[in-house]
Amino acid sequence: MKQVLIKNGRATIPRTEYYSRRDNFAATMRFEYGSIATLTYTSLCSRDCPKERMKVFAEGQVFHLDDYKRLKISEIRHKGMKTKTTQKGHREELESFARAIQHGGEWPNPLWQQGQAMQIALDLETKL
Repeated sequence: MKQVLIKNGRATIPRTEYYSRRDNFAATMRFEYGSIATLTYTSLCSRDCPKERMKVFAEGQVFHLDDYKRLKISEIRHKGMKTKTTQKGHREELESFARAIQHGGEWPNPLWQQGQAMQIALDLETKL
């Protein structure tokens, strides 16, 4: 399993019992090969905002993904991509998993990645 270190995690303390500290937090992670990821999870956003937003910075380029519907690539002469439906890959992952069970072969997510995701979640829980 590749090492991921949770550098910090901070939660917003809710004013009401409607939200928990796990509903609104930010965390910074450092991966063994030097990359850094910042995760912001919030339930306080307006319904007009994209539900899920990702930005990836790499070698002078920025990739913006909103709701898995719209991809914009900065610093490239590219108009980006749009789709009317949200495609997160869940269906394809389940189909790939079913094929692996029925016919053998690789799982869509190796066991080490599943363990890593769980370890990140548990480590983050101790930081909030």
